[in-house]
Amino acid sequence: MLVIRSMIFYPFYILLVLAWAMTILLITPWVALNKRIAISSSFTNFYEKWIFLCCGIRVVYTYEATLPLQQNYIIMANHESAWDAYCLTVIRQPSVTVLKQELLNIPIFGLAVSMLKPISVNRKQLIQSMKRIYSQGQERLNQGYNLLIFPQGTRSKLPTIGKFNPSAINLSLASGYPILPVAHNSGELLPVGKLLKYPGTLNVCIGKPLHPGNYSKKEFSALVMSSMNAMLKQVHKSPIKFQ
Repeated sequence: MLVIRSMIFYPFYILLVLAWAMTILLITPWVALNKRIAISSSFTNFYEKWIFLCCGIRVVYTYEATLPLQQNYIIMANHESAWDAYCLTVIRQPSVTVLKQELLNIPIFGLAVSMLKPISVNRKQLIQSMKRIYSQGQERLNQGYNLLIFPQGTRSKLPTIGKFNPSAINLSLASGYPILPVAHNSGELLPVGKLLKYPGTLNVCIGKPLHPGNYSKKEFSALVMSSMNAMLKQVHKSPIKFQ
């Protein structure tokens, strides 16, 4: 039954991605970026309803604090599946994403993604990528956008949680914008490298904002990672280990 449900999931998922891509490409000449991002994020509702109906995966968002409407955040999240890159923009609107450059090379899909003005990075050129995150990231934040970033760079294969690079922390210290830590357990239900989808609750914990204030880099790094690690332990049902 698990195999059948997982196989049924993909045809509609592919159609949904194509519908999303064509919608974004068609509206781009006439619709402002803010509204394009909102329309793009609305497809998350269809995705999450389908994955619940088909695979029995229910997504639950839990906020640990009330977030001021006028504040922009650097949304720092763990990366465990394709789901998080597509769906976590709903946490805070409007949001742009830091993503790997290879995604923009996918026909139709990559062109649609580029219409949402992400910050693309080449993981083989680490120094240049960091510079791009700092310059374009601060520019997007100053323009009123939130920035979604996955500092692990690649998806973690559970039970190991991949190491977080300091990109989000450094950007927060340089720009003064707070970090909004986000932890989820999507890798338990949508494991890397597997077609099977496991039923259960996909927990998304949105933590309390962490302001850089007058912290040193060492102090702020310790604060952020302490918060992230505690949240990661909270959302995962199985034991995890940190790199």
